[in-house]
Amino acid sequence: NGYNSYFFSELGVSVNSVETLVFYNKNASYEPSVLEKIKNAEVIFIAGGDQGLYYQYWNATPLGDLLAQIARNKDKVLGGTSAGMMVLGSMLYAPTGTGVISDEALFNPYHFHMSELVFNHFIQIPLLHNMFFDTHFDDRNRTGRLMVFLARAAAEKNTRARAIACNESTVVCIDEKNIATVFGDTPAYPDYAYFLEVNCEDDWKPQTVEAGKPVSWSPAGGNAVISQRLKGNRTGTNRFDLNTWKILVS
Repeated sequence: NGYNSYFFSELGVSVNSVETLVFYNKNASYEPSVLEKIKNAEVIFIAGGDQGLYYQYWNATPLGDLLAQIARNKDKVLGGTSAGMMVLGSMLYAPTGTGVISDEALFNPYHFHMSELVFNHFIQIPLLHNMFFDTHFDDRNRTGRLMVFLARAAAEKNTRARAIACNESTVVCIDEKNIATVFGDTPAYPDYAYFLEVNCEDDWKPQTVEAGKPVSWSPAGGNAVISQRLKGNRTGTNRFDLNTWKILVS
C-alpha cells in the first residue's frame, strides 16, 4: 500500500478508490482477479523497482497482453516511475541482476550487465516505436549507457532508435494529440527531460560495437545522437511535439 494514501489523499483531486497489486511471480499474471482489476481501472501506475522482474513476470502472459492492448488503444491513463517508466518503452533494458553503469557499457557494449536488451518489448505503442525510456538520468550518470543502447539498436537492428530520459523530479505527460508536457519543481535535482534521436546522416551507424571493445560512433557530421532538453515547471509551459519530434515554441 505504499502509494495508496498518496494517490487517494495527497494529489488534490477527487479519487474514488486506489488498490496496489504486488507481483511475486509470473503466476499472478494469469490470475483472473488481477486481470479484472486492471480492466476496470481508470488509471494504471507502475511503481519503481526492477524492470527486469517486470519483464520476466509479464512478458508473454495475459497481463502483458492486456497492458499492451491498453497502451495501444489509449483508453486508460497509463504511467510509471523509474522501472515503471522504463517498462513502457517499445525497447527495454531489462537486466536480471545489477544494472550496467555508463563506463561499463561504453568500454564493452556486451558487458555481462548489458546482456538483457529487448528490442521487441511486449508494449508496442505506434507513436513510441523503437523507443527506449531511461530514468534517474543525470543523478546516476546514465548518458553513456543510453548512447550504447542506441548504438546497439543501430548495429544489431539497423534502427535509428529514439529515447526519452527523465531526471528524478521530472514528469513527462503525453496527451491524446501526442504532445508531451514536461512538469517539474523539486529543487534537489535538475528537473529536465531529454528527447534523443539517432542522427539521419548518411553514415549514421557506429563504427565499432563489439564485445570487449570500446564503442566508437563518430559520423562525418560529428553528431551521432541529437539531444533536445526541456526543463520542467509547475505550470507545464514547456512542451514537445512527438509527431514532429520538435520542441514547441509558445
